Amino acid sequence: MISNKKNPTPVGYFFRLLKMNAPEWPYSIMGAVGFVLSGFIGPTFAIVMSNMIEVFYYRNYASMEKKTKEYVFVYIGAGIFVVGAYLIQHYFFSIMGENLTTRVRRMMLAVGWFDEEEHNLSLEIVMTGPAADAAVCASPSKGLGRFFGFLVVRFEARLWL
Repeated sequence: MISNKKNPTPVGYFFRLLKMNAPEWPYSIMGAVGFVLSGFIGPTFAIVMSNMIEVFYYRNYASMEKKTKEYVFVYIGAGIFVVGAYLIQHYFFSIMGENLTTRVRRMMLAVGWFDEEEHNLSLEIVMTGPAADAAVCASPSKGLGRFFGFLVVRFEARLWL
């Protein structure tokens, strides 16, 4: 719902969306796990990069080459790890948002009414507004998941210090 002077946002709508999104809490937890996993990558890259810079000061060429190859494989492994962590986080938060969108659309219209043949033509006309409203309702859900994930990553960063 877009708020303006003519159409103010109803009081407490955000908490109603949270209640409607309650069945998706397992997805939220998995998305937060993805955020935690992706939070490990920043310190990992920093540590590996500092060790990689140290390699440039080696005097022995063979040990320099050996350590460089080790760090290359660490970077490749970290890159694969990042892809998996981001995949987990975005996948589960997207499921959360899409399920909320579907739930809001079903609440706004009786779905069975459009299954009848005589009402099929009016589907495009009637669904345009509610579809847009339902999509707007889903964005706080995705944003909420990202916000909680952000808090988890910030808390995790404090643990590293």
